[in-house]
Amino acid sequence: MPALNNLTGKVFGRLTVLARTDNSKRGDARWTCVCSCGTTVEVLGNSLSRGVTESCGCLIREANARRNFRHGLRNHPLYGVWTAMKARCTNKKDKRYKDYGGRGITVCQEWTDSFQDFYQWSIANGYARGLQLDRRENDSNYTPGNCHFVTAQVNNENKRPYKNRRST
Repeated sequence: MPALNNLTGKVFGRLTVLARTDNSKRGDARWTCVCSCGTTVEVLGNSLSRGVTESCGCLIREANARRNFRHGLRNHPLYGVWTAMKARCTNKKDKRYKDYGGRGITVCQEWTDSFQDFYQWSIANGYARGLQLDRRENDSNYTPGNCHFVTAQVNNENKRPYKNRRST
């Protein structure tokens, strides 16, 4: 049987090894560790040395919390702007799809994936209640470089002529 590698004092991810403890039921070496969050856990030495276990579980909980984070802005007017923008570009059942997604107009990946990114861009780029999201180039996509906020009157003046919309 090979000599046991002493892990006491070594750091693996967020875990610092405190001491050797009883073997597992299978006879594998186990170590008592303290996580940087303060939790004490017992971990197989093999799991530590192979990088399988790097925390008491707090890393996974934090990652899940970030992934499932709710922005708390569902009732903000920009949330409706964001969902409507995506719907008219991606949902074939949306009554405006033919004028947007049906013509190849898309929403940039950054905004498609994250309301927070769209929200932060909007606040930094002139959003105010009563203004509407407008594309500078009417045949181009929804991207930070092609969008701005304008009054309803300016937005209406930027629409394609009705005869062009009927023929597409």
